[in-house]
Amino acid sequence: MFDLIPFAGASPDFLVGEDGMGELKCPTQEVHLSYVEAGVVPEEYVPQCYWGMEVCERKWCDFVSYCPQAYSEDGDYRLFIKRIEYDPAIAKYYCDEVIKFEGEVRAAIDRLKTGPPTLNDRLRASLEAS
Repeated sequence: MFDLIPFAGASPDFLVGEDGMGELKCPTQEVHLSYVEAGVVPEEYVPQCYWGMEVCERKWCDFVSYCPQAYSEDGDYRLFIKRIEYDPAIAKYYCDEVIKFEGEVRAAIDRLKTGPPTLNDRLRASLEAS
């Protein structure tokens, strides 16, 4: 579906074989340990993972978080990996959102191309409104 969006793209951090890809994060220790504790892909990265799978035509995405400081005698928590499997219904939702966003960007570009209203334009509009 992404082929309907001419200016869209994705840049996954790595590709795995023909089916996989991954997004790698290196957050602070506090943030990393919150990912480990939750045991799921953080909500703010789910769209990035799905969009990458859609654009790169992949079946799964590994979310990888690495923090070298997250090691102690109690355990090695430096690496957290959680896989997201491609779901067409979820991917369609994100494609629809990207299409809406692209429309907003195109409208903003069109407004910028015409530039701000001149003083004469504003005066004319003011007189017409009176």
